[in-house]
Amino acid sequence: MLGDGPPVRRPGRGRDRKKLRSQPGRLDRFLYRLAAHLGIGHVEKWKHDLTLDQLHRWIAYYRAEPFGEEWLRSARATMFTIAALGAKPGSDFVDVFLPNYDPDREMTEDEIAEKLKGWTKEGG
Repeated sequence: MLGDGPPVRRPGRGRDRKKLRSQPGRLDRFLYRLAAHLGIGHVEKWKHDLTLDQLHRWIAYYRAEPFGEEWLRSARATMFTIAALGAKPGSDFVDVFLPNYDPDREMTEDEIAEKLKGWTKEGG
């Protein structure tokens, strides 16, 4: 199980914790990515239930096997491949791989909120 056993301590990892504390947005992004990976919808409640030991273990797991942003890894791999074959990808090449990419239209905040409402179980 994930919570079994003593935490693994590796030399030089203390600076990573300091970096996460000094950049709270970075930690939030990681927690939301982890929640999406685990299929957790109520992130704020889950964050309060998560122990510090569990968080450190998930960070260690992420360093060993990163998850999320598969679209970005695919975009970069494709970009490097076509560049190696002599093509010159444009500066917006990676954006084409974004989920729900639509070059002709940007959604307003109201449209985004409406779409999100349709995705929730309660509808609000």
